[in-house]
Amino acid sequence: MTKRQAGFTLIEVLIALALSGIVALLLLEGVRVATIGLDRLSDRAERLEARRTLEDLLHRELGGAFAAPLAPNLPALVGHASDMHFLSLAEDAGAGLYQIELGLDKAGALALSRRRIGGADEPQASVLLRHPQKFVISYFGAPTSTDTPQWWDRWDGPRYPPRLVRIVVEAGDGIAHPPIVVRLWSAAS
Repeated sequence: MTKRQAGFTLIEVLIALALSGIVALLLLEGVRVATIGLDRLSDRAERLEARRTLEDLLHRELGGAFAAPLAPNLPALVGHASDMHFLSLAEDAGAGLYQIELGLDKAGALALSRRRIGGADEPQASVLLRHPQKFVISYFGAPTSTDTPQWWDRWDGPRYPPRLVRIVVEAGDGIAHPPIVVRLWSAAS
């Protein structure tokens, strides 16, 4: 009988290397798929956070809309389907009465600007959303005491703001968002 040496044959080593390579490829593919999923999840979370930030800002600004008895020559709110101007009491940029403008700027971005009433300051402008796919504003209320409250495409500045403002903003990201509806607390009952 011949003595057999301990160890692996070349075929056994090649099979073990091939199996190790297949396992490594499967692990790398799993890591790639997990990375893609994580990227999608973080992108969606960022878009959701941007939307919530936009909604919070609009609720805060519009919620402070104010019919100022100290500024009788300035209407409380003048609005169209694509933009609006209103008075607001604000504290985050310094206490006072501000003229707020919301609408699309010349570059097509949704922008909000503020200017302190009676101040010599330049308006402070902020871009809220670059190139929205859709931006429409409507107003709920009764412009005169004889009108029935309903949704209007424009609000032409009676001495009080509308009861509600509905803003439809679509970012073009493929996510359907409900309209932003804000109750204006200083509106006439």
